[in-house]
Amino acid sequence: EMYSHSGEEFIYILEGIATIQLESIQYTLYPGDSIQIHSQTPHDWVNNTNRVVKILTVHTPNPFVHGNEVVF
Repeated sequence: EMYSHSGEEFIYILEGIATIQLESIQYTLYPGDSIQIHSQTPHDWVNNTNRVVKILTVHTPNPFVHGNEVVF
């Protein structure tokens, strides 16, 4: 299921192959590939392989901060 939220998002593929879905478009990313998106665009990512996928993702604003409280 795709989701959206405020801000920007950067995804960097460290290991494996990830498929990024942005609205009706799919992008296949390999180790060393990256993508930057407006987080308001409906999006999701999936591992369509039987191998481990490791990603680094950076969000702005931080989705784990609510007011002055950090939520993990």
